[in-house]
Amino acid sequence: MPILTSKIENYIPDPSAVMVRAKVLGSRFKPSGAGMETGVVTFKALDLYRGHAPAPGEIFEIEGVRDADAERRPLDRVNQWNALPFGMNHELVLALHAGPNPKLWIALAVTQSGTQGADLKEAVAIELLGAGQRLARIQLALRSESYLLQSYAINALREPGVATRDQGALALSQAFEASQAPSVRASLFAAMETPPYPNMSLGPDHANRAILSAWLKAILHESNADRKAEYLDSFAAQLGSKLTEDSGKDQTLRVKFASSIQDPPKAQVAVMLRNASAAKPDDARLKRVAEAWSH
Repeated sequence: MPILTSKIENYIPDPSAVMVRAKVLGSRFKPSGAGMETGVVTFKALDLYRGHAPAPGEIFEIEGVRDADAERRPLDRVNQWNALPFGMNHELVLALHAGPNPKLWIALAVTQSGTQGADLKEAVAIELLGAGQRLARIQLALRSESYLLQSYAINALREPGVATRDQGALALSQAFEASQAPSVRASLFAAMETPPYPNMSLGPDHANRAILSAWLKAILHESNADRKAEYLDSFAAQLGSKLTEDSGKDQTLRVKFASSIQDPPKAQVAVMLRNASAAKPDDARLKRVAEAWSH
């Protein structure tokens, strides 16, 4: 039996996945050998966010396998069969596939209720919109302090037909600049580091300029030393590392980047990079970008 994940947002694009908020009515487990237990959890459906069943008020069950050691179970943060107690009246949000009979469902993902139900409802609503409206709502969801909603939005940007690379990079960079919450910015920053968005070998195109501009402004204005160092290291890694097979062409590209990014001002960035390079004289990547901005 597969691991039961907490990442319910991964199943939002799956139209066959039912999304439901439900209350635990009871659970029963029995030893199944090899230090494991097999069991069934019974639920009462409270809200149905997508699908036609189980309807609110309906009783349904899911089956699973968990560690037989009650002290070891809470240490497992990956498999929700171990991480969650499935206690009486415990409210959860679940993603389900239809099972072998109308009362028995296959659990795909589960997360604690809290505000997750409202966030999931919003994500499902976005998924049903037309392309233009959907992108606009995704851009708003990128700034959400809800991990579920923001994760859905970041993943949705990469789906075919939702946004071009330029649109995705611009949406991420604008959300990053507009957000104040460190956790929100951290997720957006990680997304901007991930293909297909940064591709410095293409030169200063719209996507690369949007990302680098946002990073440079963050480096200049970030008050947290650790985050500032993280932004600077990523900037140097993206632009100061090998871009093409020709090192001469690489430096020409870096100079073009320095000339094409207008915000923040080139002179201000040049001073910051020279100081950073002087503080880390052995960092060849920083030296290369410092030279490009001083050109």
